[in-house]
Amino acid sequence: MSSVDVALESIVNKIHSKDRFLSLEINPSLSAKIEENTINELRELYNIDAFVVTDSPIARFKPSSIFSSLKFQNALQKPVICTLSMRDRNSLVLCGDILGVNELGLRAFLILTGD
Repeated sequence: MSSVDVALESIVNKIHSKDRFLSLEINPSLSAKIEENTINELRELYNIDAFVVTDSPIARFKPSSIFSSLKFQNALQKPVICTLSMRDRNSLVLCGDILGVNELGLRAFLILTGD
């Protein structure tokens, strides 16, 4: 079991026991590369239990929240909740995306029906 899986299990236990849980929402930038200073700033936030990577808000062109979530999770070694919108996908494609990225270690998703 990876350290991120252990941390995710710890977060689920916190939520079930009604302990304090703090997440920080991250908007992926237009760049395909995550800047090193951004990673360093986020690493300094020790009280954050998890990060939430948003899907492209208001249907703007941005990198995939799935790939951005993987990048942030690997760089920060903390659980990431990937937000996905059904806006431009059908349920079969969404299920395929989730199954595929699960193999790469992304485990938590927030799936919305629209904006």
